[in-house]
Amino acid sequence: MVSYTAQLFKLPAQNESPKYGIFMGGDHQFAEINTENKNGKTLLVMKDSYANTLLPFLVEQYETVLVIDPRNFYSTVTALTEEYDIDDMLFVNYVFTTTFTDFIDRMVAVR
Repeated sequence: MVSYTAQLFKLPAQNESPKYGIFMGGDHQFAEINTENKNGKTLLVMKDSYANTLLPFLVEQYETVLVIDPRNFYSTVTALTEEYDIDDMLFVNYVFTTTFTDFIDRMVAVR
């Protein structure tokens, strides 16, 4: 599995447009955010790009935040639960995403 150690905020280069890339540096198939909060809690977020702006608000509550984007994540949630002790799972997606059958198919594939 390709891993990305996430930066919550990434300022764009001078010639780049900020857009969603300012949050998490854009979309990644899998990102692991390790925080200074030492409570032992782990959150798994299955999301599309709209959730990137929410992630900074979640890190204060968890020691580890795992982030997967089912559009390009080719492992499974089962594999993640074998590797990590996941306490909570959160689905954050654009409301119309549920009408896209290819996105739903990808979400089902990562179970």
